[in-house]
Amino acid sequence: MLKKSFFFKWMNKHETKAKMYSELQCYQANIKSIMEIFERFPHVSNTISTLNLHCNQITKISHLNEFIYLTELNLSSNQIMKMEGLSCLPQLTILNLASNKIKKIEGLGELKSLKKLVLAFNNIESLAGLVEISGNQYNLEYLDIRNNKVSSLNELNYISGLVVCTFVFSSQ
Repeated sequence: MLKKSFFFKWMNKHETKAKMYSELQCYQANIKSIMEIFERFPHVSNTISTLNLHCNQITKISHLNEFIYLTELNLSSNQIMKMEGLSCLPQLTILNLASNKIKKIEGLGELKSLKKLVLAFNNIESLAGLVEISGNQYNLEYLDIRNNKVSSLNELNYISGLVVCTFVFSSQ
């Protein structure tokens, strides 16, 4: 039986009496679509900066365009097969897609603020998609590609600001 967890952290806005949601964590809540967040919590999408949907049943990255202040997104341990629907998150600094079913790195070109990318425990065979986030306008500093099927790290040469890269080569 899955434990359902919904957790909010509150943040006081300066000089106002209104409170805003800063963080929404819905882990092990059997969520199948990000759209369910709108249905369960209709007024949080335009205020939260951190969304944690770890260990749910999400199969597609979609319906994120309302999360205009989102800086951290955790979709680890879901059923996601494709990196898509992320271009609407220009302020995103942390993206965790570990333990999904992703085969290809893609859809990162608009994420110029991205500093930390976690793609560990997927089925990724090539890092070619990282070329999308190469250049001086990008800020990627941390990349976790452990336990994938990557055989070459050549594309890492194009990421100038990378400080930490965690990887493990498979012997297969």
